[in-house]
Amino acid sequence: MSGAKAAAQIRRLIGELSHHRGYRALWLDRHGYLCHSEPDDDYASIGFTYVTTVMRPSDEELSSVLGSFFALRREAREIREGIAPLLASA
Repeated sequence: MSGAKAAAQIRRLIGELSHHRGYRALWLDRHGYLCHSEPDDDYASIGFTYVTTVMRPSDEELSSVLGSFFALRREAREIREGIAPLLASA
């Protein structure tokens, strides 16, 4: 996800999440759109990827959580696609 697209989604989520008093689960759909739901909702059954559960996060907190999430996804994709260097057995 590009920096501008991520920043726009973070701003949108901060605004939307500010209207909720309890915890919210964050999900990523197949098109890269971040959405939120009640923690008990299971969006994985419709193909979404669980990101985290938050409660009224700040811009910095949400940026940090999403940055970590996308970094881990990128690393997993690189390993899966054979881009990351792998240790050769001797």
